[in-house]
Amino acid sequence: MVAVDTIGSRKEHLRITVVGDKSRSHTLLAFGRGGDVNAWQVGTVHRLLVTIQENIWNTQRKLQLLLVDHRIL
Repeated sequence: MVAVDTIGSRKEHLRITVVGDKSRSHTLLAFGRGGDVNAWQVGTVHRLLVTIQENIWNTQRKLQLLLVDHRIL
């Protein structure tokens, strides 16, 4: 894990940046998990379970990763 920050008007969600295979970075969204921000420490290794969702906003379409569960290794 390389970065984490809270998002949303009440800081109720997390945006987590991770590095995967071949040093590719990915951004995960964790809705409703803003209170867990301290569980995510930069440099820790996590096993992640995510779903892929299409996000359409202002006529722009992109894929986003949603965190379902995780385990610190």
